[in-house]
Amino acid sequence: SGGCGEAFAGVGGRAYVRSMVRDGEQHATEWGLGSHPLLTAASSLTTALAAAHGAIDAGSDPAWLAPADQGDLLTALGRAQASLDALLMRVLPACSGPGSVAEDTAARTAADWLAHRQHTRANRLHAATRLGQALDRWARLGAALAAGEITTDHARAAVEALDRLPRTGPDALDPDVLSEAEAVMLGHCREFTPAQIRTLGARLLEAVAPDVAERLEAARLAEEERQARRETTFSMSRTGRGTRRFRGEIPELHASILEDALRAITTPRRTHLDGGIPFHDTESPWNDDG
Repeated sequence: SGGCGEAFAGVGGRAYVRSMVRDGEQHATEWGLGSHPLLTAASSLTTALAAAHGAIDAGSDPAWLAPADQGDLLTALGRAQASLDALLMRVLPACSGPGSVAEDTAARTAADWLAHRQHTRANRLHAATRLGQALDRWARLGAALAAGEITTDHARAAVEALDRLPRTGPDALDPDVLSEAEAVMLGHCREFTPAQIRTLGARLLEAVAPDVAERLEAARLAEEERQARRETTFSMSRTGRGTRRFRGEIPELHASILEDALRAITTPRRTHLDGGIPFHDTESPWNDDG
């Protein structure tokens, strides 16, 4: 039973898949199912799943298994699910081009065709297609998902972090650095939850290329300041009661200077003087009114 949980792992998992394809090609000839290994594999999968469901229906209760065997069974099923997800991701784009089932039925993509066939929304299938295309760029993550070593949610979280890395332009990372980043995220997938991976992925560039991260952060802050200056507006108007009303939007730094200046002339300690006006800012941390 211990080998059941390990059948999909690492190089052994890929060898298992290759073996399954070879067996499928042999069975295809024997059973007349056609010569394409993917059709054979799909037929074998549905047959095996039907046999598993039939075994449960016939009284083979998983609850009778020893706890260690139950763990092996659950692990193997989880790995198989991830591997099947990866296979669908690889097949969907291939079935969307010229001469495909999508073109033949006037569907926009194979994801739309399958969603129509299953009477469901295509969002999930479109997301699977995009993830599959992204995994073409990150081959080790794709291989790990195909082998069932990581889950689809882990792969998606890792890809989101990796795709934010600069791969073109003056700040493009070297292939070796990108490979290191992929290895880092693959290691995270084996230790953390998808939510934790997203948190760690937000700092990925700092971990693998701190000099580039610092340069890009400086550029981001500079652009943020330029944008703030472009959006700056300020106007004043007389109220006719000896006061003026002002409104506008100014950069944070200038707002701090203005706030300090206004606070200096409107401090509560001066309210006993003529013209002393209490300063109230409902959003300021200095406001104690609630």
